[in-house]
Parts: sequence; C-alpha cells; structure tokens
Amino acid sequence: MAYKVVLTDPAAADIDEAVTFIESYSVAASANWLETIQEAIESLSEMPSRGAFIRENTGQGFEYRHLIYKNHRIVYRVDEAAQSVLVVRVYHSARTLLRTQDME
Repeated sequence: MAYKVVLTDPAAADIDEAVTFIESYSVAASANWLETIQEAIESLSEMPSRGAFIRENTGQGFEYRHLIYKNHRIVYRVDEAAQSVLVVRVYHSARTLLRTQDME
C-alpha cells in the first residue's frame, strides 16, 4: 500500500529557496533539480522507512528520518496509522543540524 506524501510549508519554502539559488547559475539545472527532488520526495510513498533516523531526533514523540538526495536532506516522519509521510524540511546537507523548532 502506498503512503500519502505531504509537504509542509517550511519544506516547500526550502525547495523554493534552493530552486532560486540554483536558477541564479542555470535555469536548466534548476528545472532539472526541481523535477528530480520531487521524484525523490514522491519515492517516499513506497518504503518510507528506508531512510535513516536523524541525529536531531527531538524527543517530541516522533522519529524523524532523512533521505539524502544529492547534496540535500529530505527530513520526514512516517505516520504508520495514517499511512502518510510528512516531509518537514528539505535543506542542503552542509547546513548546521536542525533545531527542534525547525521540525515543528
């Protein structure tokens, strides 16, 4: 059974920010990156538990995972009861670790 993948507003904003940055160098590369990151995110609908647990797990009652896509981390949590995946952040892996408020 496929899981429903939901993108939070902060995750969508992260993607928009990355697209704008890449676009400043190459419009074609930006379009390609957007298409492939969307495919990577949608791939979470099948086997979402394949992502590793993240170091920043906050003790909020959720276990966050991440999927590495090129230089970006797709940070998400799986809700088995609802059969859904909530993507909370998408950010460059060179950035500092996420804070608790980054995942709310």
